[in-house]
Amino acid sequence: MKTERASHCAVAMGNLIYVPGGCDSNVCHKSVECFDPSTNKWTDKPSMINAWRFAGAAAASGKIFVVGGYRDIACRTLEATCEMFDPVESQWSLVSRPMVPRAACAMVGFDDHLYLFGGENASWSKHDSVEHYDIQDDRWELFGTMPEKLACVQASVLLLPKKYIP
Repeated sequence: MKTERASHCAVAMGNLIYVPGGCDSNVCHKSVECFDPSTNKWTDKPSMINAWRFAGAAAASGKIFVVGGYRDIACRTLEATCEMFDPVESQWSLVSRPMVPRAACAMVGFDDHLYLFGGENASWSKHDSVEHYDIQDDRWELFGTMPEKLACVQASVLLLPKKYIP
């Protein structure tokens, strides 16, 4: 990558890998870089609206979503918004924010929906809640709870052809 960063997220969409946010030893980043494995090159993409680290990110409906995280190096200021990147328009916009502000959470996209798992609040208390975001309706709702409160979690979706599913 061109920019040194830690505490960032990565999202695969199409044949590209997008890396938004994160931080260096001084500041949190708004910048976004994109890796194209077919050319082995990094390119800059439009910066996000907010700078954050330890955010959750996922792709769904041909868009990238980044939610939560901390706005500062000390992990004291929680970012409560959700941003959406439209690669066709090449721009970020704000969409509805989750019900519970959180950082160090996991998020996955499936069809026209996002699922947000766990994380922590600004006082570093862990969450067990799971939220669901309907992209078409631009609406978050509580989906359930996990068996235990977890932060610094990761999640992914594996889509298998129907012939592998009993």
